[in-house]
Amino acid sequence: MSHSKLLGFLLLVAAVGSVLSRPALAADVLYAVQNSNVLTYDVDPTTLQATLVGSPLVIAGSPVYVQIVPGVAGHFLYVLTGTNYTQMSISVYATDANGVPQAPAVQSFNTNNFEQFIIDPNGKFAYATQSRTDGFQGTGFRLRLFTIDATTGMLTESSQVQGTYGPSLYCSPGFVKFVSNGSALLDEYVCSYPGNTFGITYHSRTVSEAGQLGPDVAFFGFESSGLTSNIVRFGAGTINDLHVSSSNETSVRVFPLTVFPKQPLIDCDAAMLSACADAGSFWQDTTGEYLWLQLSDRFEVVKVDLASKQIVDTGNSFANVGTPYFSPDDKILYMVLYDINGLSTIKIYGFDFATGGITPGGEISVPKVLWNVYLAQRM
Repeated sequence: MSHSKLLGFLLLVAAVGSVLSRPALAADVLYAVQNSNVLTYDVDPTTLQATLVGSPLVIAGSPVYVQIVPGVAGHFLYVLTGTNYTQMSISVYATDANGVPQAPAVQSFNTNNFEQFIIDPNGKFAYATQSRTDGFQGTGFRLRLFTIDATTGMLTESSQVQGTYGPSLYCSPGFVKFVSNGSALLDEYVCSYPGNTFGITYHSRTVSEAGQLGPDVAFFGFESSGLTSNIVRFGAGTINDLHVSSSNETSVRVFPLTVFPKQPLIDCDAAMLSACADAGSFWQDTTGEYLWLQLSDRFEVVKVDLASKQIVDTGNSFANVGTPYFSPDDKILYMVLYDINGLSTIKIYGFDFATGGITPGGEISVPKVLWNVYLAQRM
């Protein structure tokens, strides 16, 4: 694909956006991996209270390697588990009306060095990264394609490899996200070299109607020698970058979602907003329009205002406790405080997209060890 065609494609992505409308009867579901159990919580978006529902799903293997991928409509749950990445398996579970996975699995099969799994937003296709060690040349990776049966949720693997990376002694790929309409998959190629040099290149691959992936086209990236750093997240039409310069000055830069943009649309430093210069990290809602700047004592909620080319403070903030996660429809915020030695907590908040306001709700307590949480909506 030429750069001009990719540019047009990425501009189309910006116009499409990334927040999908919420069906009236959708059920919010939170899955918590607690030791070797998958716990299911039904979350009421009105009262912001969570209820533990159904029986825990017991999974084999080490919880360190567990990955859970909810199906697009929430009727199936895909679980990767194993003793290590070379001995993983994929299991497909049907879910009940509350989103609880039902044992036994409708499908389960062993994989060969599968490390990641992702489902496109239309629920038709799934993709996995597969590693392969090539001696002194390092590790190479291949992309594998599955079709998803809409009725049973079962996976059928294509024999055709969708792409390759490496081999390399220092680099590995990772899925980032699909664009909202599923027409492209964004990935990253992360390299950590000797001498404290680190870099990431981001790519886009088109997705055909049959699920076939196009060639990898680079569109953004950075390198760090230890003096600079970047945290990059993608919005509906923007590239959001928390950048620390070689002189140790921090700013939040917002680039257009184009091929290697030369200038940011917004460069928020201390002169524009003090929180931009004081942030140590950031998260964002599903659109990338609202940013959660992590300060020493709180999260500051700010908004990307492309019209005025500024990042503006919404006046909303809350305690810097935990890691933020957003529901697929952007209406619920979960703050997860992991405690590997004790009781982990999940605080539930309502999120008002119009104002950036936060409404406190209930809290979930999970005994040791809470490994991860995954969010879904069952239609």
